[in-house]
Amino acid sequence: MASPSHSTSTLLVRLREHGGDDGAWSQFVDRYGPQFYGWCRRHGLQDADASDVMQEVLLRVAKGVKTFDRERANARSWLFTILRNSFRDWLHHRDPAPGGDVARALLESKEALDDLERRLAEEFDLERKEVAEHNVRSRLRGAATWLAYELTCRQGLSYTEAAERLKIRRPHVIRSRNRVIKMVAEEVRSLAAAEESRQGP
Repeated sequence: MASPSHSTSTLLVRLREHGGDDGAWSQFVDRYGPQFYGWCRRHGLQDADASDVMQEVLLRVAKGVKTFDRERANARSWLFTILRNSFRDWLHHRDPAPGGDVARALLESKEALDDLERRLAEEFDLERKEVAEHNVRSRLRGAATWLAYELTCRQGLSYTEAAERLKIRRPHVIRSRNRVIKMVAEEVRSLAAAEESRQGP
């Protein structure tokens, strides 16, 4: 998973500007490789075929990232287009097999492509939330405030368990958790607005 200190767009820009940035590339592959592979497997490809498609997509990203312009292109749509086109190219270059046309139609169906877009959208949203959490945590002065959120929202502890762990009163855990939830939500909205404002006409 990518470091929360970098958004996906930032990773794309780093890859575009510093082709040898192994750290950014590794983060990108770790984050999106499983999404590409998982989608292929979910829609009927065997392990080896799904791996082939994933590799093809990543190669296309590596080549295309140099021309990616975050001021004009939506990163989510850009990745979706690359994966969709890579998948279709892979399908159409395969040797035909019995029932192949039917299988191809299913794999290129609106349902399959909608599922792909949903997966990428969820990953983008998750990364945006991670960036927001990273930013909020860096602004908080009291460690207990963040830990109240960490323990209850991210680790699933009850208010009572978190209070015992932090050695503070239960109402303080609740207030701290709610404060961070609000800050994270505001930061997510701010990040989304900033991303939209950077998109060209």
